[in-house]
Amino acid sequence: MEEVERIYGHRVKNIVFLRTSIIRARHRAARVTGFVNGEYGLLATDALFEVLRTLLIGGKLFQKWAMPDWEVIADTFDVLFEILFKQDCKTPYFIRDGALNLVSSVCDDINKAVPFIIAKDIRNAKIDGFTVQNLKNELIHLGLTMAFPEIVNYAEAVYLAVDGLKKGKYLSTSDLFEAVFHSQLICIFDRIPKFKTFLHNQNGCGRLLGYFCELCQKASDDQKTSDQKSIETSDKMEEKTLKSSEQPKSLESLEYENKTISLKEFEEMKQKILELENENRQLKEQNSRFSNEVEELKLEKLSIDSEEPSTNFSVISTKTSILECLICDSELDTTGETKKCPMCRTRFHSKHSSKMSKYLKDTDHTVTMEILLKNLTAYVLPELKTVLIQPMCLILQQNRFVREYGLSAIRQILNNSNQQLRMYGTAEEFAENLKIFRDFPCAHEFFKTNKFLSSAVLYDNLKGEKFISKLDLHIVLQNMALKIFSERCPAHIRDSVLSLLEEHIQKYSSSLEFVKFDEKWFEEMEKQIGEAEKFCPVFKYDYAQVKRQLTSGDFTRVVSKIPRFVSKPRTKSKENAVCDILKYFYGFIGQNDRPELLDGFIVLTILNEVTAVRVFEDGTQRFVMKAELFNAISNSVGNKFKEDPNLFTTISMEEVERIYGHRVKHVEFFPTPITRAKHRAVPVKGYTQQEFGILATDHLLENFHDLIIGQKIFQKFKNRDWSILSGMFEAFSRDFYNPDCKTPYFICKDAKIQATYAFGSLLSTIEPLPAKDIRNAKIDGFTLQNLKNELNHLGLTMAFPEVVDHAEAVYSAVDRLKKGKYLSTSDLFEAVFHSQLVCIVNRMDKLKTFLHNQNGCGRVLGYTCELCQKMSDDQDTSDQKSIDSTKNNKMLKSVEQTKSLESSENKENKSLSLKEFEEMKQKIMELEDENRQLKEQNSRFSNQMEELKLEKLSIDSENPSTNFSVVSTKTSISECLICDSELDTTGETKKCPMCRTRFHSKCAIEYIKHEIKCPSCKGTLQNSMITPKFS
Repeated sequence: MEEVERIYGHRVKNIVFLRTSIIRARHRAARVTGFVNGEYGLLATDALFEVLRTLLIGGKLFQKWAMPDWEVIADTFDVLFEILFKQDCKTPYFIRDGALNLVSSVCDDINKAVPFIIAKDIRNAKIDGFTVQNLKNELIHLGLTMAFPEIVNYAEAVYLAVDGLKKGKYLSTSDLFEAVFHSQLICIFDRIPKFKTFLHNQNGCGRLLGYFCELCQKASDDQKTSDQKSIETSDKMEEKTLKSSEQPKSLESLEYENKTISLKEFEEMKQKILELENENRQLKEQNSRFSNEVEELKLEKLSIDSEEPSTNFSVISTKTSILECLICDSELDTTGETKKCPMCRTRFHSKHSSKMSKYLKDTDHTVTMEILLKNLTAYVLPELKTVLIQPMCLILQQNRFVREYGLSAIRQILNNSNQQLRMYGTAEEFAENLKIFRDFPCAHEFFKTNKFLSSAVLYDNLKGEKFISKLDLHIVLQNMALKIFSERCPAHIRDSVLSLLEEHIQKYSSSLEFVKFDEKWFEEMEKQIGEAEKFCPVFKYDYAQVKRQLTSGDFTRVVSKIPRFVSKPRTKSKENAVCDILKYFYGFIGQNDRPELLDGFIVLTILNEVTAVRVFEDGTQRFVMKAELFNAISNSVGNKFKEDPNLFTTISMEEVERIYGHRVKHVEFFPTPITRAKHRAVPVKGYTQQEFGILATDHLLENFHDLIIGQKIFQKFKNRDWSILSGMFEAFSRDFYNPDCKTPYFICKDAKIQATYAFGSLLSTIEPLPAKDIRNAKIDGFTLQNLKNELNHLGLTMAFPEVVDHAEAVYSAVDRLKKGKYLSTSDLFEAVFHSQLVCIVNRMDKLKTFLHNQNGCGRVLGYTCELCQKMSDDQDTSDQKSIDSTKNNKMLKSVEQTKSLESSENKENKSLSLKEFEEMKQKIMELEDENRQLKEQNSRFSNQMEELKLEKLSIDSENPSTNFSVVSTKTSISECLICDSELDTTGETKKCPMCRTRFHSKCAIEYIKHEIKCPSCKGTLQNSMITPKFS
């Protein structure tokens, strides 16, 4: 077009030029209609790629021809270069379809020269894509390294290019074909220079994936050299001119050196430097913020669209925590290293990568129906416990042990609950929350069972050394035995192991003693248990009785019990044979492996017991129990310390280090995160036996949860009853929620039960009104308006007229924390609860102060803490005063310097040397250049953020509405399926409510006038679907 405008510009003024895009499918280019009727063609580069695709993928040329004769191949292609592919032509051109017949004959000539060998097919990619190593293995598998020994070296570049163009989440088999094709192409182009020249001159280098064009690089280098020479020539000319002007004017040069500028100009320059420095600081802050946001978006995308699997664990440094470690159930450290499973790509803390980490996690082999019922009873609201009775009676009659942590049993309970347990979500969500709720140290004691329920925990001290509690030693042994034996006879082994450990559970049920973790000891134990597996099966029996019989050598009585478990008839000869086996087996085991010596073996093997204190971590807070700390420091101090019977008081780690730093040098501090299920906090073991508690903020929220969702008090009571309820809350503030306490504290389990009874007895004195149930959310979630409608439907505006005003903030918070793609009925319960809770907190100043001092403001979703805001404003004011003070000092100093300057020189002749002026001018230029670079980098960050957001949008699509939605697209990431052109980067688009595919707004409006099926999903559309009222 440049040549047309330059040569024929005066002759084409009456011609209208229409833009026509070259269209390509993935494997072939679309033909272009020629000027003459019946003529079609395609670009020369497209023709070349189709020829080579036919030879390499269709004919498998270099799989059959392991040692190709490149002179024959080059001579054959010379025919094509002479007729069709003009290597010296630097403007694009089309090749007619008729001329492509010549290509077919050339392909036939090449195929005739190829020996007839059966070639392997390209294998399928895995369901989660393929890696660079998979591609290299495939090239070797196809035998392509015989023809191209260097082909594996190009695999990585080709892989990255193919991965950048993939359509779905994972690389497919189609992508594998492309990667194999382009890997061979690069090798061919390296051997035949004519291909390189032709592709470069036709501007088609970018079409060859993973290819590095030397000619393009040479042209770029030549251009840079030319530019540099031009600059140098210009500098020389300026220098020459300057010298010629300076030679006859030595006096003028002397005057130039001594030339001065006025103080006014100096102040202007100084002001400009201050402005540029301020702008520079703001740009750096923005740059840092953008960088963090990009990292967060990348990690957020990583949790949705995981990286390609590797052949082993890979170590990365996580900058933003967005996931939880499935081994320890705590958040991934924001600065620590993680490891990734190569199959499911789930991430874990690196510290769990030891061989023994597989035995730390609890198993579902110990969960019985009875335990599951206790978990459910403790987890659900008191008002809903009656719902559990009927379905649990049916379930308890079934198998004793449950699988998948009771998922099938929970599903049965939900199906028979008459929709009363909807607030707990799906069966999977309910089972997961129950699993979290019962996984804590000494959980067996809390739920009053003789089976270990929790996972073993490895604690790291400040030096990175690992420790484990004595109780968890037994849990590791239990899990080890159950996992090793589970494949052969899980029921029998499970009964035996659990029976063996029952007496040890009683002995260490409340132990909080810690020892160093010796992995070698566990490896040895693992080896011994593995050797013992040969003695399976093991039958359930009266352990104490059989132990006595074995010890006494009475093997006949032991054998007499075997028919109770084995259906085959017993003969005298078989009894004698079994007796002999038992005698040999008992002698082989010896005294060292007797079960009653297990505890002694553990204690004697691991002697390095330490004095330890748990450091509880809740967000940014770190604190320890006072009783635990004082006992670790000195038993005498611990005995004098008097604890409130209903509370476990704490002290912050900062206070511990400041006050007791010299007395805790022998104490190991173990970080212990506070964990919570969705509806209840996980209990924490107190220092003394039989004591468990939860943080005061959790205690408050659970009580309100019972009042608001369980008893529906604000649906039943009118506004006039608020004074009664307010008095009740005031009483509990005195007993449990101390607004003046600024350190976290725990409320023990018994106090929680007393509080629940007190609430119930007080509410029973008030006449209730009938209350409506919260309705179900739609399958595609609920909107803000749906939440407002639900609050009105429940009659909550009677008690809280302003409750609807808080709906938007609560909705945003709940939406941000949702687990799935759409907001569920469980989320609707949460939104209704927190909407009322915000109204309650706003009415009670003491609760405001309590939540603020306990750092629990963020636990109330949608709540804006005035005290936090005031602290922030005060901090800002203090910072501003500090800044102003600094500025004033600088100004005073500047004034003093100015006065000094004025006193030394005449006011009318205030001046500054030209040398200083040049230095300031240079600094201004440097700041301007740095600011320009920061702006460019921030612009790139901004574009990258938009791309990541839209890429996330394409993976984790928005909630579908009942209409097309109108949005403004800033970055084109797809094509309109109606007109087959790219979505305009600035225009409006409309979205199908079913498949959420986007189209040009004008295309969608015209399309629906004639068609009723979506061009993407073929779903039926209606005219109402394209109205713009939904976004």
